[in-house]
Amino acid sequence: MKNVKFWKEAVEAGFDPGAYPYVAEKIPMGSVEAVLDAKIWAKQQMGIGCYFSRVGTGERFLLTVYRDRRDQRYRIKDCPIDFACCPVGAGYVYQLEVDVNGKGNAALRGARLLGGASSVVVENAVG
Repeated sequence: MKNVKFWKEAVEAGFDPGAYPYVAEKIPMGSVEAVLDAKIWAKQQMGIGCYFSRVGTGERFLLTVYRDRRDQRYRIKDCPIDFACCPVGAGYVYQLEVDVNGKGNAALRGARLLGGASSVVVENAVG
């Protein structure tokens, strides 16, 4: 089941998307453990804005996951997680692999859900 919000819906619920930078210089690179705080449909692209908080520092950042043209799911290459329906909130920590793409933007290259419930949750997310 998709659990992505529309911009207006998220803001009216008290979420502040502006507190999450998206420029590469302000996003942690490499292997990062983070909580997925919220997901909002992108305004002009077939994508989902994923709003993360880094474990340990609380540093906030935004990464976009685009729809895979092959299977129409919102996921990154070689990753089983469909970000349209993956879990959100403090109980779920993700291991992210982040780098800079050819356009100079931060790009999510890998993700997996950490913790005891991960295999069940990921299976449900892609099933």
